[in-house]
Amino acid sequence: WASDNPDRPNSFVIILATRVIHCNSDTPEEMHHWISLLHKSKGDAISDGQEFIVRGWLYKEMGSNTKTSSLKLKKRWVLLNNNSLDYYKSAERSSSKLGTLVLNSLCSVTQPNDKSFRETGYWHFVIHGRKHSYRFYTKFLNEAMRWTSAIQNVIDNKVPIETPTQQLIRDIKENSTNSEIVDETYRRNPILRYTQHPLHS
Repeated sequence: WASDNPDRPNSFVIILATRVIHCNSDTPEEMHHWISLLHKSKGDAISDGQEFIVRGWLYKEMGSNTKTSSLKLKKRWVLLNNNSLDYYKSAERSSSKLGTLVLNSLCSVTQPNDKSFRETGYWHFVIHGRKHSYRFYTKFLNEAMRWTSAIQNVIDNKVPIETPTQQLIRDIKENSTNSEIVDETYRRNPILRYTQHPLHS
């Protein structure tokens, strides 16, 4: 619980059956971070009937205006489960889902780095899907690492998906001794031909 003692700002207490532990933080953000971590450990792994791996508050980068390079962040309640990363406006049960990124083996997550922290004061990581990416920010490196590790673990446990281009390359390798089939594969699939610009499968 956060303490309301004016002589001890940014302090909180942990109440156990046999004793009370008083804790102090340097900033209000750090105090709330510790309180949220302690609450997570005692909570169960179900939210609205859905299992989750990690949940908590993160800042999400909003679409930036090309005229200004300033960072626009909105605080969002984020929930990671075995199939997707979902974010909401609030942690209330009635809060509607604002977005979902379905996770599969083709997704990737970038690790937080010092450069971003030096420039913005936030640790940030990016989750890349097939069609779009989400950028999330937190003031704490351990929080960013906890999220990226959990997300990467979900991606790593997904069944590998073979893209159409990979299927074509596999077909060519399997039929490499039959030039007619290989020539026909190239003729029917322009993606396999050389171009001056990149082609996407």
